Amino acid sequence: MYPLGIVKQIVEEAGMDIAYVYEDLVSLNHNGFMLQFTENDQEVLLHINHGADGEQVGSDITTLVTVAKGHGLTFAKGQFYILTDGQDETVNIQFSED
Repeated sequence: MYPLGIVKQIVEEAGMDIAYVYEDLVSLNHNGFMLQFTENDQEVLLHINHGADGEQVGSDITTLVTVAKGHGLTFAKGQFYILTDGQDETVNIQFSED
């Protein structure tokens, strides 16, 4: 089972909100990055939106990582992603290395 409660607390302490959770992905309201649970309960992948403002995302990630350290959780670098509209009000997520 994923540590959603701890991640929610960390996100809120960092001044952010969770918009949506689907399986192992956690989407935040600002959509600059999303989180993905791993098999390791102490580590969460951090995927960055390819179109996000780099300076703002960097600041938000720094805050999130600092708060997470106090809870014994680490964030590992994930991939970049692009969101596109799908059919029937769905969203497609495409991951890439750069």
